[in-house]
Amino acid sequence: MKQMAGHSYRPDIDGLRAVAVLAVVIFHAFPAWLPGGFVGVDVFFVISGYLITGIIAVEIQRDQFSVARFYSRRILRIFPALLLVLVSCLAFGWLVLLKDEYQELGKHTLAGAAFVQNLMLWSESSYFAMPAELKVLLHLWSLGIEEQFYIFWPLILLMAFRLKLRLGTVVVALGCLSFALNLFEVQRDLTADFYSPLTRVWELLVGAWLAVKAQNPHARTLSPQLANGLSVLGGIAIALSLWLINRDLAFPGYWAVLPVFGSACLLATGATSWLGKVAFSNKLMVWVGLLSYPLYLWHWPLLTFAKIFENGTPRFTIRLLLVGLAVVLAWLTYRLVERPLRFNASQRRLIIWGLSTCMCVVAATGYLICQSGGFSSRQVVRENADTADYVLSDFNPASPCVGLVSSDFLYPFCQQRSAAKENKTLVVWGDSSATVWSPVFETIAKQDNYTLLRIAMLSCPPIAGASKVIFKYPQSRLYCSDGVSQQKVLDYINIVKPDMVVIIAAWNEYSTEQTGELLIDRRYDPQVASTETTKQVLERNLPETLKQLSEMSKVLVFRSWPILTSTPNTRVISSLGISKHEAIVPQAEFEKETKLINQIFDSLASSQIRFFSPADKVCDGVVCHSERFGVRFYSDFYHITPRGSLSFMDELQNAISQALKQN
Repeated sequence: MKQMAGHSYRPDIDGLRAVAVLAVVIFHAFPAWLPGGFVGVDVFFVISGYLITGIIAVEIQRDQFSVARFYSRRILRIFPALLLVLVSCLAFGWLVLLKDEYQELGKHTLAGAAFVQNLMLWSESSYFAMPAELKVLLHLWSLGIEEQFYIFWPLILLMAFRLKLRLGTVVVALGCLSFALNLFEVQRDLTADFYSPLTRVWELLVGAWLAVKAQNPHARTLSPQLANGLSVLGGIAIALSLWLINRDLAFPGYWAVLPVFGSACLLATGATSWLGKVAFSNKLMVWVGLLSYPLYLWHWPLLTFAKIFENGTPRFTIRLLLVGLAVVLAWLTYRLVERPLRFNASQRRLIIWGLSTCMCVVAATGYLICQSGGFSSRQVVRENADTADYVLSDFNPASPCVGLVSSDFLYPFCQQRSAAKENKTLVVWGDSSATVWSPVFETIAKQDNYTLLRIAMLSCPPIAGASKVIFKYPQSRLYCSDGVSQQKVLDYINIVKPDMVVIIAAWNEYSTEQTGELLIDRRYDPQVASTETTKQVLERNLPETLKQLSEMSKVLVFRSWPILTSTPNTRVISSLGISKHEAIVPQAEFEKETKLINQIFDSLASSQIRFFSPADKVCDGVVCHSERFGVRFYSDFYHITPRGSLSFMDELQNAISQALKQN
C-alpha cells in the first residue's frame, strides 16, 4: 500500500477526477444515461480526503505545518472559480429571475460563500420548497461538506500527532462513528443523511486512511498483480455504482460503500496498476481532471437556468450545447483565472486578501438580495407581476391541531383556523392538493364562519391502509410506507366530528401506470407493489375510507385535476425575447387516465358522499388548459395557483352549503 500521498503529482488522480466530474455532468444533463452519476461526488470526497490528509500529514511529520498556510492554500484553490461563478449567477439572475427566485439565489449565494449550502438545503427540505432542479447553486452542498470538514480536520491531525496517537486508529474510529450515524439517519431522515457533514465525513476519512497508510515507511508495497487486480475491482465497483444506484434508493446509506470502495481501490493502486498508468493517466483524462472543479461549478447553473426558461427539461440539443459551453467556460476559468491567481508567488499575500475581501462582498450582496425580497423593482419582475396574489391577513392565524387523540402524530400535518364564534367545522384532508387549495377554503371559512382543519400529508393519498413504495418526496417515506398513518387521521376525524370532510388528492397520480406512484396495502400484499395492487387499493380501500368518513360527517370529494405533460411557461423576459406560452393536455387523454377512479366515485355517490369536479373549469371538451378565462391555474405540471384556487369560490361555497343543508 506504499504510495506517496503528500506533494508528488499523480496524473491518475486527475484521471479519477475526470471520471467523477463526467459522471455528475452526464447525470445532470442526461440522467437516463447514467442513473447513478451523482455518486461522482462521493468519488470526489474520497480523493479530497486522500490528497489533503496526505499533504497535512507530511507537513506535520516534518514540523512544517501551519494552519494559516493551509487555509491560504484552500483560499487560492477554492475562491477564484467560485467567486466567478457566484458573481455570474447573480448578474444573470438579475436579468431573468423573478422576485422569489432571486431572493432564494441571494440566500444561496450567502450560504455558498460561507460554505454552509448543505446546511441551508437541509433546512429547506419541505415539499413546497423550490424544486431542487431549479436551485441555481444547489451543487455547492458538496463544497460545504468538504470545507466544514477541513475547518476541524487539520487541528484534529495536529492534536493527534502531538499526543502521539496512532493516526490510523483516530481516522478509523471517527470514520466508523460517521458511518454508523449515516446508517442510522438513512432510516430516520434521508435529507439529513444526505446533507449532514457528520454522516458524510466517513467518505473523506476513507481517503484520509489511505493517505496515512501511505506515509507509513513499513507499509507493504503491492505487487503488480495485486495492484492490477485491486484496480480492476475498483473500476468495476464504480461502474456498478453508476448503473445500479439511482435517486429512488435510500442514499447514502449502505449504497455509498460501493463508489467509496471503488475510489479507494483506485487511489491505493493507481500509481502502479495498468489501469492507473494507462487508462487514467492519458492526456485527455488528465486534461478533463484538471478542469473538474470549474466544470463542476459551471455545468449546474447553466442547466438550471435553461430549465427555468423552459419551465421543464430543455431539449436534448440544448442540454448538449450547454455541456459544451460548460467545458469551454471551465477551460477559460482554469487558464485565465485559477492558474494566474493560484500560482502567482510574488503577490500571494495580496491575492489571498483580495479573494477573501471579494468573497465577503459577494456574501454581503447575497444577504442584501435576500433581505430586499429579491429586488421587486427589476424589469423582469415588473413584466411578470401577478396582481392577484393570495392575501388573507385578517383571518385568525393557523395553529397546530393539538389537544386531541393522535395530535402528536398529526402535529406536522394538521393546521387549524378557529372560527370567531361557534359554528360548523370543516376538515380538508388530502395530499399536497390540500395545501395548494387552501386559499379558497380559508376564504370560505372566513366568510361563513367555519372552523377549518387542514390535514395535508404531502405525497400520500388519503386512503386508509394505502402505502407507497416509491417516494418522489423523500420525507413521505416516514408516514406513507406502512399504511397506518391514514387510519390515525380517520380516528382523529372521528373524535373531532366535523360537519363536513373534504377529500382532495392527485387521484390520477395513483391511478395511471406511467407515473410510478404505485400503491399497496401491506395487510394483503406485504412485498411487491404493482399496477394490479394499485388498482386493488383504489377499488377496495378508497370506498372503505369514504364510507367510514360518511358515517362521521358529510363528505365532499374532489374528482381528478388534469396533470399536464409539461409545465406552462408563464415567464416574460423581453430582454431575451422570451414570452409566455400555456400547456395543455387532450381531454380524451385526461378522461382515459381517470376512467378507473371515476367509475369508483360514481358507484359511491349518495346524499352523504358528494363530488366536485374542478376539471370542468379548465377543460373545454377538447383540451384542458393551464390558463383560461384570464386565470393562470397551474404553478407547475399539477398544483393549482392561489388565484386559480380562489376562482372556484362561488362553486365551492355553493357545493359546501348545499351538502350541509341536505339531510
